[in-house]
Amino acid sequence: MIKTERILILIAIAGLTLRILDLPGGGALLGLSLTFLSFIYLLFGFVVLNGLQLRKICKKETYKDISQGNLIFSIIAGWAFSILLIAIFSKIQSYPGLHYLIGLGLINVLVLMVIAVFLQSKNKSDLNIRILTRGISMLLAGIFTLLVF
Repeated sequence: MIKTERILILIAIAGLTLRILDLPGGGALLGLSLTFLSFIYLLFGFVVLNGLQLRKICKKETYKDISQGNLIFSIIAGWAFSILLIAIFSKIQSYPGLHYLIGLGLINVLVLMVIAVFLQSKNKSDLNIRILTRGISMLLAGIFTLLVF
């Protein structure tokens, strides 16, 4: 899952570069990569954020080391990241009527990061570190998109 995530991010960067340079295919590359990345976070956010393998998500032994709170928190984080990715794509493509969505996505990710910092201060967890690193990068991408486009 991590390799897929990184490949989609690289394709999104290439699509954004093509889109900024006004070259053909930039919007399509950007749209496909951000949409697939959004679907990954929406459907498999708990897998990516908890560092699980996709092949083992149906086995009961996979979840014995993960608390219910961490599992629910990772699902909510996946939803928030998915909303922000769709908002970034909508803002870059200048779709009408969706300008409020990037604000909603940024607020969701910001609240999520505050909760992750609070939880990290109480008990050290790899999940919170993963959420914080992805949250910071997505927050910066969202602010960049808001300011530039």
